Amino acid sequence: MENERGWYLITRKLAGEATPSELEELEALLKQDTAMQYSASLLEELDSTPMLAEGEEERMLQSRLAQLHLSEETPAPHRRLLPFLKWAAAAAVAALIVSAAGWHFYGKKNYKSITAREISTRPGSRTNVVLEDGTRVWLNADSRIASVQGKREVTLTGEAYFDVVSDANNPFIVHVGKIDVRVLGTTLNIKAYPGQGAVETSLIQGKLEVDLKEGNGRKILLLPGQKAVIATNSANTSDQPATVDYSVKNMATDTSTGQLAETGWLNNQLSFKQQSLPEILQELERWYGIHIELKNDSYNQEIITGTFKDKDLYQVLQALQLSAGFKFHTDSLGVHIY
Repeated sequence: MENERGWYLITRKLAGEATPSELEELEALLKQDTAMQYSASLLEELDSTPMLAEGEEERMLQSRLAQLHLSEETPAPHRRLLPFLKWAAAAAVAALIVSAAGWHFYGKKNYKSITAREISTRPGSRTNVVLEDGTRVWLNADSRIASVQGKREVTLTGEAYFDVVSDANNPFIVHVGKIDVRVLGTTLNIKAYPGQGAVETSLIQGKLEVDLKEGNGRKILLLPGQKAVIATNSANTSDQPATVDYSVKNMATDTSTGQLAETGWLNNQLSFKQQSLPEILQELERWYGIHIELKNDSYNQEIITGTFKDKDLYQVLQALQLSAGFKFHTDSLGVHIY
């Protein structure tokens, strides 16, 4: 999380909003991280450049990003399929893009008006951003968030953790397909990857309301520590109003780490509870940014529970192998399970 804190402080500095204590903290972080120091200098150089013609800002930003020579460790034979630095490099690029975007959208310079923006992460990377109203958002791998300037509304695809700034007269709204999550000031996690069959909204603290646009506009009120799981693949074949299947359950703390499974990803933790092997492999693809192919259908019904913190892909696959009994090998195309 130290790198994420560094990018956040850089964004605050470029926007002219950093406090003296934050500037001191940033200086200390940059002294410890020469790569981040170089990236910060590039962004400061970009910040001091006069206003450019339309389209030139993006061209210059891409040019600066191309100057970042992020190294990657060579994997040891048959050991690490995805070195940690590979994830770190991807995360650093994503963080730099978001930090630059945060300056570009929130900076006080007289740039052209921006009415909409989108921030995304690729498989194998995560990042965070501060929105216009001060709400902070952490994006998990392969996720996307889009917002409109001047409104406390965002559209989410994938998974994100929100620390929402309180405003009783102006709720913060997250649009996820046919579901709206209305927040009055809280911390929450929403998981809504395409194809997963459900949207999971977990309330950490505060209060929120989940509005179902189908099912006669049903509203679900959550208490801290509760999670709503709303099915997104329900079919309606009658003339009656569509119904939406959902459940509300209590979140559980993982006994091995002391963390909530729903938010463990913020601390580099993967948790699976009674999930099928294909579902787990899909999450591993997003998390590590590598293609995984399941060649043996006999493993489709394997149900697995487990928690992995700060583990590389090889270690996770070894543990799953012991549980399910499959074999696997790797090549230039990814991981093959048989």
